[in-house]
Amino acid sequence: MPAARVSGTMLDAAGKPTSRGAVIVASTAPRDWSEATRRIRLARPDTAGRYEISGLPPGPYTVSAVTALAPGQLWDAAFLKTLAKSQQIELSQGQTATVDLRLK
Repeated sequence: MPAARVSGTMLDAAGKPTSRGAVIVASTAPRDWSEATRRIRLARPDTAGRYEISGLPPGPYTVSAVTALAPGQLWDAAFLKTLAKSQQIELSQGQTATVDLRLK
């Protein structure tokens, strides 16, 4: 069965596509926050601001735009909790969700 994926465009504060920053898709469940999980993924947008993250199992996720990320921060529970206010989505098997993000 095909895994789910998330794709979209990263926009700057003025609403123009940007390759600056990164996109994090993370499970909303703290039990999934480890380096061994398939439920936390990072992508950098291309020069047109487009990104794609694939291979995600079904479930609830947050999709976040960040301007910087420290080493190891991607699996840090305190950091992941700060993403809880980001856009939330529910992915089903094989689904492709489109989420456009804006850096602040």
